[in-house]
Amino acid sequence: MYRKLQLVEEKRIQNARGGHGTTAMKHIFTEEEFGSSMTHLIFVTIPPGSSVGVHEHSGDEEVYFILEGQGRVWDDEKEYPVGPNDTVLTNSGHRHGIENTGKQDLRMLAIIGKVV
Repeated sequence: MYRKLQLVEEKRIQNARGGHGTTAMKHIFTEEEFGSSMTHLIFVTIPPGSSVGVHEHSGDEEVYFILEGQGRVWDDEKEYPVGPNDTVLTNSGHRHGIENTGKQDLRMLAIIGKVV
């Protein structure tokens, strides 16, 4: 299945997961389109000073793959600086969140799948 990112509808989320500011999300593929335990492939844009709040995963897991920009990620009780090509895996039962600490948009892929 082919999908052109520029044609995917963008949704703007205010205070995503209890975070700050507005985050833009493009759901490239959804659960109905996958033939596996994958549920979402999302292109996420977080403007400077904005964040996705810390939240727990239950029954699913998520990967953040940072494409552009600089930020800080919370991985359970730890904090890490993140930038291009950094990857974060959050398994079921764990918590994570991300904040843009840079001067340009932070862009990333969020990949979500059910625990089987």
